Amino acid sequence: MIAGIVGLFVGGGGQYRRDSAQKSSASEQVFLEDFSVFSLLLNTYFDRDSANAIQPVHQDVIMNGLISGFIWQTQRIDLKPAANDGNRFTYNVSGSLKWKLLGLTVFTEAKTYRGFITAPYR
Repeated sequence: MIAGIVGLFVGGGGQYRRDSAQKSSASEQVFLEDFSVFSLLLNTYFDRDSANAIQPVHQDVIMNGLISGFIWQTQRIDLKPAANDGNRFTYNVSGSLKWKLLGLTVFTEAKTYRGFITAPYR
């Protein structure tokens, strides 16, 4: 039992992969799912292109909270401009959430999230 508890805390640490975005970009976060012990967030960086239109330049999914024993693997993130609104984008995020115990995958859950994200620019 003690080994199982230790495995939860030692397990596969957070998957924090942050590429550097341009300094002029602004970011926005949306909760994809809020579990009791951790959250999945879509983090998106926006910037303006040469025509001054808002464009997403980088996006990733971040896990916050007690993430030991869980691993999120993003498979695809699609962002598209929403109709008739230059500030809003639709997102479609798919991936899998692996539940681990003592380093072994106990359960793999396929997840898909859809919604809207608004760029922080006006």
